[in-house]
Amino acid sequence: MRAFITMLLISMIVIQGCSPKDEEIQGLIEYEYISQNEGLTAEVSQWLNDSKNSKDAGIHSLSTGDGVTYVYAKGYKKAKAAYIYQVIEGKVYHNMKVTLLTGKERDTTFIKIKYESDTCCDTEIFDETDSEKEFYDAPE
Repeated sequence: MRAFITMLLISMIVIQGCSPKDEEIQGLIEYEYISQNEGLTAEVSQWLNDSKNSKDAGIHSLSTGDGVTYVYAKGYKKAKAAYIYQVIEGKVYHNMKVTLLTGKERDTTFIKIKYESDTCCDTEIFDETDSEKEFYDAPE
């Protein structure tokens, strides 16, 4: 019985030691919905106007190079962003995944994503879903 309790305590200490890394990953990407009308730089305003007036339906993104990406999407009503760490064939990838919830044709969404540019992001991955349950229940 003592051996079991000792192993349990050691396991708990090891698990607690891993927690800060999880928190660091959580803070690598933050996103927020922003107004399309105020507080934007001239560059972002011009890009947003071009995106709105574009005949292309779908997703438009602008990376400013300082750890900020803007995403404007036509036909989508919600968006979220997450950091994804992958090892593929021995190579490490630090990716940003933007998931969009499909809406009506006239719906739009506009988000600003901030990320740690030293760590993230090699690639932007865009994903879409029609299912609100999948959008809200899926891990970010």
